[in-house]
Amino acid sequence: MYHKNAIEAVACDDKIEEGWFRFDMITGNDMPVTCHFEGDCGTDNPIWLNGSLPSADDGIINGTVCVKNATVCCAKTYDIQIKNCSTYNVYHLPPVSQCSERYCIGDKALCPPGTLSEDGFEPGCSDNFPNITLQPDIQVDERVERYIFGNKPKKELMFTCLPFYDQVPADKLSLLFFDVKWYIDSQLVHEEDNVDVADLPAQLRESVWLGKSITLGFQVKCSVKGKYVQNGELIGARSLAVESPEFFAGIKVLNSSDFPIRMKENDPNPAIIAFQPTVPVLCTDIPVFGIYCEDIFLQVEVRIPQQWKQALCPSEGGVSQRQEAVVEACGIQINAKHWNKTVTLKIAPVIDGIYDGDQITKVLLSTADFQSHKAWSNYRLPDIPILVVDTDMTLKGLVCMANSDPHMMTFDGVRYECQLPGEFIMYKHRTLPIQVHGFFKKCNNGRAFCPCAVTVMSGGDLFIFDRCRAGTGSETTKGIKRPMRSGLLGCEHGQMRVESFNNAKDFKIYLPTGGYVYARSYYYIDDYYMNIHIHPGSRDVESTLGLCGTLNGNKNDDFLRRDGTTDPISLYPNDFSLSWRVSDTSDSMYNGIPASSNVTSIQAEYCRCPAIPVPVVGHILFNSTLPLDCSYTENVAKCASDNSYSVKQLAKCRKRRAAAGHDEIFEIREFEYNPDDRIEAPTWQNGWTEAKAEEFCSNYIYNSSVGKACQAVENVDYEVALKGCKDDIHLTGGTAWALAALDSIKGMCVAELSKNESYWVVDNSTGEVALPEELDVIQCPNDCSSNGVCTRNNGTSTCECYPGYVSSDCSISRDTIPDLYYMPTNGLCDISQRPCLETPVYGGPFVQSSNLSCKTEHLTASGVITEYNEAEFINEEEVICPFPKSRLKRSDISSDEVIKVYNISVSNDGTNYSQPLKVAMYDSNCYKCDGPIQCQLKNGTCSINGKCYNNEEQNPSDACQICNPNVTTSDWYLRPSTCTIDNQCYTDGQERTGSFCHVCSSDKNRNSWDIKHGTCSINSSCYNETQQNPAKPCQICDPRVSNTEWTQLNGTCSISGSCYYETQQNPARPCEICDPRVSNTEWTELNGTCSINGICYNETQQNPARPCQICDPRISQTVWIILNNTCLIDGVCYNTCQVNPVDNTTVCHSSTTAYNWTSADACDQMDDIGSTVEAPSGLDASSQMAIILGGILGSISIVAVTLIVVVKLSKRKREIYVWNPPSHPD
Repeated sequence: MYHKNAIEAVACDDKIEEGWFRFDMITGNDMPVTCHFEGDCGTDNPIWLNGSLPSADDGIINGTVCVKNATVCCAKTYDIQIKNCSTYNVYHLPPVSQCSERYCIGDKALCPPGTLSEDGFEPGCSDNFPNITLQPDIQVDERVERYIFGNKPKKELMFTCLPFYDQVPADKLSLLFFDVKWYIDSQLVHEEDNVDVADLPAQLRESVWLGKSITLGFQVKCSVKGKYVQNGELIGARSLAVESPEFFAGIKVLNSSDFPIRMKENDPNPAIIAFQPTVPVLCTDIPVFGIYCEDIFLQVEVRIPQQWKQALCPSEGGVSQRQEAVVEACGIQINAKHWNKTVTLKIAPVIDGIYDGDQITKVLLSTADFQSHKAWSNYRLPDIPILVVDTDMTLKGLVCMANSDPHMMTFDGVRYECQLPGEFIMYKHRTLPIQVHGFFKKCNNGRAFCPCAVTVMSGGDLFIFDRCRAGTGSETTKGIKRPMRSGLLGCEHGQMRVESFNNAKDFKIYLPTGGYVYARSYYYIDDYYMNIHIHPGSRDVESTLGLCGTLNGNKNDDFLRRDGTTDPISLYPNDFSLSWRVSDTSDSMYNGIPASSNVTSIQAEYCRCPAIPVPVVGHILFNSTLPLDCSYTENVAKCASDNSYSVKQLAKCRKRRAAAGHDEIFEIREFEYNPDDRIEAPTWQNGWTEAKAEEFCSNYIYNSSVGKACQAVENVDYEVALKGCKDDIHLTGGTAWALAALDSIKGMCVAELSKNESYWVVDNSTGEVALPEELDVIQCPNDCSSNGVCTRNNGTSTCECYPGYVSSDCSISRDTIPDLYYMPTNGLCDISQRPCLETPVYGGPFVQSSNLSCKTEHLTASGVITEYNEAEFINEEEVICPFPKSRLKRSDISSDEVIKVYNISVSNDGTNYSQPLKVAMYDSNCYKCDGPIQCQLKNGTCSINGKCYNNEEQNPSDACQICNPNVTTSDWYLRPSTCTIDNQCYTDGQERTGSFCHVCSSDKNRNSWDIKHGTCSINSSCYNETQQNPAKPCQICDPRVSNTEWTQLNGTCSISGSCYYETQQNPARPCEICDPRVSNTEWTELNGTCSINGICYNETQQNPARPCQICDPRISQTVWIILNNTCLIDGVCYNTCQVNPVDNTTVCHSSTTAYNWTSADACDQMDDIGSTVEAPSGLDASSQMAIILGGILGSISIVAVTLIVVVKLSKRKREIYVWNPPSHPD
């Protein structure tokens, strides 16, 4: 307990409120049960418990506490209550009645100042301890190698803790040790005692905390206590624990002070989040499989949770999963070598186009399994909060219009007239390559100008909706029919989203600013025209130019010219309008992307990276294999509705971009207008007055189904429609244009309903969102043309046509047969430029249905072949019809069938077909056609088997056959004296490339090579006559014998790959010669010769080294034979009975042995019975036998003799005993 000194102020408990208390004190958690001294517990009158503490089973007990004064231990009492809560006690205490009284808690006494003990209390306090007060330094390192893998060092992270001990006396440094504890997120994970100063800094290795399943993203710190140790014993006390600052191990968000990140929906630039790792991403210094540290990246995956939000998305049941933000990539990469570099993530708000207020979302980040350094695996970073500020509210009711003839209105609501012809820039974004062009020309018999086409460019994508007819509009052009064009004319980026409605008469084109363009076409009096409505998005604020004005809430600057000057507001601001008319063809968008446009990029691409929830609450699946949507339009929310029109148009556009090999046709046209055309000032005519017009328009608009339905919708400007209606009557003298005025109300009404959640009706049972039933009528096109009723089906409203009417707006009579205008490319399909598998057909009206079909008639030699196929609907004035798939018999094709002419008809109901149009399939290489039946064969061409060929062009199947129109234009001409070999043409005598012995001989075989006279073709090689075989020189090419095989030379031998002439010796054995009479492939032995040691000797020729040996081929042709009556001893020749030069007791006695000395007595005896002949050892048996026989024969003088020979073999010598029988008188 704390004991105050004499000068300290006393403490008391007179201010506490009566109630239950639990104590957590370093001195103890319970009241002492013994009397204390004055000054204890920091007061003069300490209060102690006069009794005992309860057990857990006692429940609440009553107790008494005593107040100690200067003389008495229990001078005063208070009643209290105590309850044992198993591991601690609680006390119900009243406040004391006077100051200096205080409840005592705990019974431990702190060590006196200047002393320490293990727990800071008595007993054991000592003044002998290290004075350690400074915070230790904590760092991260990678020097420790954990293990060796594949003889390559594997590193691990290591945190180091270095205490400071400058205040420890030098003479005690040898006794100084430290106890170190490591904490991660305040939890003890490792401790190490008795760390010597020499072993500092202390270490916490990666393997320790990985073993405890701790992942990165934690705060680590160390705590040290110094102590003196001598001979293993603690001397004095340990110092107080000193903690290091906390070190964050993971990835730090550098701009976390900006959280939550606040973004407006219309912010032009993304928010940037900066990240920096605080610990290394380890890799080995030695490359593994050729991968270096700079090649290794830690991937941090990025996800943004999707939220179910109400949205008018009929195909999704009125709800949609949406994100409030998108990012530049669904991951950030950290390089292992440069791990401490800052990496950034760009994030942009999603423009949802709904008045839904500010939204809160978050960015989720996590690493996946990372084999290169497991410590970084599955590390979940803290979520980054995002606040998206809604800016759609500022756009309420804003729309730019070009209505009917054309009554204009800017984004800021300025109404004016643009009674001028030409192509106009209605909308242009200041910073993004986005433009909308409107095309105006004379209409209503020249009384006004009307929009007839619109083009929308977004980056490298361009969509056109074109209903402009031929001519300028001033002349009568009703007889000149030109079908509508609709589709993508540019698809560089392929990200424009277009939706088609009302039998492809209406289109909605989405912009990456969050806005969209809606174009509706109508038939007015004599032709089709359109209304163009441009609805701005959040990114359009203060960023628009053109006829739509400057969207900034200030009407006074809406008439900003292209040159930067501003005109005052007026009803006919012609100078302003003309400044935005396209005068340079390089700026026109009528046939594609303007040549002057830079559309390399529109803006940064963003990705939706949805977070996939899993059943575990609060857990998100980070899966890098999931498909991600990335484009420059992902920052604009959209319904996941049917996008088939955009997909189909993109495929068609990309085919058209290909050089050839497709049947996609999009007519290139000229937008014709007279730039000087103007209209006269209108006058009231046909009995109309301003008052009558106002009365009619008011009744028509307010009493129409659309007018009634939209009156309850805010921000719908009826004055726009009323004024347009009156102006149209003023211009035309009639009410035919009233429907166009009503369309302005419908456009504004639909736009507001799609954005304002307060009008939506939610089905509580299903959660589906829809419009109220009374507003269904606005979703039906043209009020069903008064030929049907608007009905709701599955949350959407469509026209249910009365009997006898069809199409989406019930505008076409069921029995209407289409009127075909013309075929593209003048009714010609050039097979040299196109596959000619299908063709567009222009006409109408075509109805999009399963009954829309084509009939194709083909006139052949055997009659008409008719084929029916389903037609592909493009729009109400264009379908695609396939050419016949049937294959004609050869007999049905005449020689003129290289040009095939078809009649094509179209039916809306599959029964009643239109009048046919002709189309010809031809080849422009040899035909010049001015129409389907106006074709002529070009000079210098041939038409063979249904294909075209130019003069001298080869037959693909026979190179020697050519087109020769001078001889025939319908068949191949064979070049004379030629051969066709391997589909190449050769003239007579022409050699085969690389093979001079093969030539063309058309008189023998014009389809294969002939062997040239005087040559041979042997084993695929050519040889001239008499040329030797490189492998066997005695063989030559002799075509007279064979021109495909080698012929042997007369008088030669071909032995072992060499050629030898007759009688030529064997270089290795000179006694062998080439004797072709015996063999022309093997050596023949010479008669009367010996071949010894590679030298040839004649019969009886002596051995030059041993004259007593001779060549005797009768005995052997390979070894020397010893002469009769001689000895060969020690390499020296001796005659019989010649005395040994060194021992006169021995002599040469060949009858005894020819190779050793014999006793001299042998020469004194007569060996009449027999003799022994001995051969030297070491020779082969045949050689020994030859020598022995030679010795025997040499001693026999009788020619005819019978020998009986007994051979005796021994280890040392072979002896042949010859018995000489007595001579016979015969």
